[in-house]
Amino acid sequence: SIDDRFLKQLNATNDLRLKYQYSDHFIMDARYDYTYTNQRFNTRQNFNHFHASVETAGNLLKQMAIATNAPVDTSGIYQFVGVPFSQYAKFNIDAKRYFYHGQKSTFVARLMLGIGIPYGNSLSLPYEKSYFGGGPTTLRAWQLRRLGPGGYIHSNGDMLEHVGDISITINLEERFPIVGPLEGAIFTDIGNVWLAHPSEEYPLGNFSWDRFYKELGIGAGFGLRANISILTIRLDFAI
Repeated sequence: SIDDRFLKQLNATNDLRLKYQYSDHFIMDARYDYTYTNQRFNTRQNFNHFHASVETAGNLLKQMAIATNAPVDTSGIYQFVGVPFSQYAKFNIDAKRYFYHGQKSTFVARLMLGIGIPYGNSLSLPYEKSYFGGGPTTLRAWQLRRLGPGGYIHSNGDMLEHVGDISITINLEERFPIVGPLEGAIFTDIGNVWLAHPSEEYPLGNFSWDRFYKELGIGAGFGLRANISILTIRLDFAI
């Protein structure tokens, strides 16, 4: 369930984009994934890992709605089984390079890029399809979904989680053995999320070529890794 305080703050905001993201919606999507790696297992040879994906949603439903002259609501949005359906396109790239050195040390560089484009029957990307900054998989020095968007500064007491339409994340990590299955890591994370369009509710939250590089968050820290069979337990500290 959603916290009552969160709902109160959400209802009090004038952010139609955020309210739309937290409303009911139907998603019927299609996705294409491409993965390439030149890793040679059981060797310590440097390798690359590349993954790209393209995802679209709502196009078939939109054509069916137009063909059947389906009614629209006051915002011009079509519905499917009584619920507005989302229409968007997403493009993602995840590229990693592994450098082995010494007997057991590894340096890993990772670049993640993403952009989502809502159109047609959507005012914005669905919440669960939006990009976020902060947390264990992006910038570890920030709490989950608390970084960004862009240069927007959170106000005190702001409980709303912030997501965006564009994402850039760079992870640089040095991993080294300690004892047995226990490993250490030193890392730096760089990145942020942005809105695709300007927003009065999030000043400086949109992506702009002339300032996006000034709005990149930077976090650094160290961590511990316990490799147990096929499971890795990870604990990271960052500022």
